[in-house]
Amino acid sequence: GMFIARISKGRTIREFILGVLLVPALVTFFWMSSFGSVAIQQALSGDMTIVNAVQDDVATALFVFFQDYPFSMIINVVAVILIAGFFITSSDSGSLVIDSLTSGGKIEAPVGQRI
Repeated sequence: GMFIARISKGRTIREFILGVLLVPALVTFFWMSSFGSVAIQQALSGDMTIVNAVQDDVATALFVFFQDYPFSMIINVVAVILIAGFFITSSDSGSLVIDSLTSGGKIEAPVGQRI
């Protein structure tokens, strides 16, 4: 919450609701609807490739799933960038919150402390 509040400073309530609630929910909905339905359809039609990939190693199942798509190498690179962005953003928000708490509630704590 502290991270969302900090990066939302200066935005309108409409921008906040769109950026924090609606857009992420819609992107997740379309992601799960499109790729999830394809994976379910593959499993129901007898193609157990994705099922076996999930059972073998969940971490690589996404890349096995993308092998059936055209431009799979490009899709894999985009997926890695998105996953890295997720982890970097999560780490950054956690660092921001911990830094604020350890500096006694200062909004602008020393950069060295955050690093």
